[in-house]
Amino acid sequence: MLALFYSDARPEGRGDVHWVQRKFVHAVRGAPGKVTLAAPKSIFVIIDPAVIERLFAGRPVAR
Repeated sequence: MLALFYSDARPEGRGDVHWVQRKFVHAVRGAPGKVTLAAPKSIFVIIDPAVIERLFAGRPVAR
């Protein structure tokens, strides 16, 4: 949920989050900051404001 919260898709409040073990992340030559994922998995996430508030209880939220 945090990955979606900090992404450009936050205004929609829902979307796919791709995840993979670190050993399956590879840098792309000649493209700083770009990576490829081998054997990625996806999960559809809906942002729940109550959960976000609980995660950030007592802390300022970067928006």
